[in-house]
Amino acid sequence: MFEIWKRQQGETAKAYEAFRVYRDLGPVDRSQVKVGERGGKCRVQIERWSARYGWVERVRAYDAEIEARDAEEIEQARQKAREMLEKDREEMWQRQRQLSLFVQNLILERLQTLKPEDIPASRIPEFMERMFKLERQALGLDTGGRGNELDNAQQEENRDTLIFLPEGTGVTAQQVMDAI
Repeated sequence: MFEIWKRQQGETAKAYEAFRVYRDLGPVDRSQVKVGERGGKCRVQIERWSARYGWVERVRAYDAEIEARDAEEIEQARQKAREMLEKDREEMWQRQRQLSLFVQNLILERLQTLKPEDIPASRIPEFMERMFKLERQALGLDTGGRGNELDNAQQEENRDTLIFLPEGTGVTAQQVMDAI
């Protein structure tokens, strides 16, 4: 594409320099009077150059090009920000998942040292629900209070798969299920 705001064929260096001053004043401050003041040229000469070399049309094209470039840069910046946010979310999720699994392992280690009589039976469902919630969150299954979108069969299947009992705990899966 021919960039009409560049020097035109037959346009003198002085005329082009005056046009550049006009162009670079920007849409708000742009005037032939200001060009004359800055370049020390008379108003009549500036008006001739403007008419002869189509300054108004050229600056419209220039302003549109600048606006399009700015819009593209803004969109690229927005896209980059979205990508960075997604990356940050993924990293946050991974950290939270690792921390959740770490805490679960600590809890399981602690449970191994407890005697069954040290755990009030009335508190086991609460502890299990908290552990399940942490694990669901770590696996990205937490629905943020909107309710579980899985049907009952899927809930039961997931619930069974989310119970991890290392050997040697002295607690069977059936005992855990009975306590819930």
